[in-house]
Amino acid sequence: MKILSDKDVSVKAVGEFAEKSSIQCKLTFKEKQANVLVEGAVLEACVQWKDHYLVFLTDDIPNEDMLHIHLLDENLSLLDSASIGSPYATGNFRLFEMKEPDEVKFRFIGEADWSVKLLQKKKLYIPFVSDPKGVFRKLKLHSYFEISGDPRSELASPR
Repeated sequence: MKILSDKDVSVKAVGEFAEKSSIQCKLTFKEKQANVLVEGAVLEACVQWKDHYLVFLTDDIPNEDMLHIHLLDENLSLLDSASIGSPYATGNFRLFEMKEPDEVKFRFIGEADWSVKLLQKKKLYIPFVSDPKGVFRKLKLHSYFEISGDPRSELASPR
């Protein structure tokens, strides 16, 4: 695993923030554009894992910043996404450890250490049960990464 620099990855926001959705952006990796728009506006970090990319983006909205985590494959197609946050919760992203071969640790919200464990193949995902409080994904039945963390009560809104 390695952290990619701003020279390797660029973000271009498209559209404006709407009440029910986050701003979206286009990602470009070394002059090759991703095949999909993803949620987020500010690139916080990008980690290359094998031939995949784990991207951390925030919305850049004071006092309600969400962290969006996206996994793209070697063709820059979106495999999996998740968001962390809640209304009126504030966060400040900080990547602090990469544990080989497949785990990335960071801080964002809820005064908690968070972790993303990348999976060799997709696994069954059970909505509303598989992730800790404060983590949101679109409804689907599989995931390519697991998120763990134990945030404090500011994220304790019902799921």
